[in-house]
Amino acid sequence: MSIEEQIEQYITTELLVGKRKRIQAGESLISSGLLDSLTLFQLIAFVEQEFKLTVDDGEMTPENFQSIAAIKAFIERKRAA
Repeated sequence: MSIEEQIEQYITTELLVGKRKRIQAGESLISSGLLDSLTLFQLIAFVEQEFKLTVDDGEMTPENFQSIAAIKAFIERKRAA
């Protein structure tokens, strides 16, 4: 399963239970209201656990978590560092 698929599956099955079945990779998760502050922190915890990385306080920005595509790019940058 790709990074995008893992993230989408987590969001739709754990955070948006029964609300959405699909999320586009570039769709805004924050400004669209799909995720609030609590679900965003749950998503960050999932990313840390699932992809075995640490998200520093300064990295918890909308730019890194605004969409599935942004999260994927963030994960790839962290892995490359």
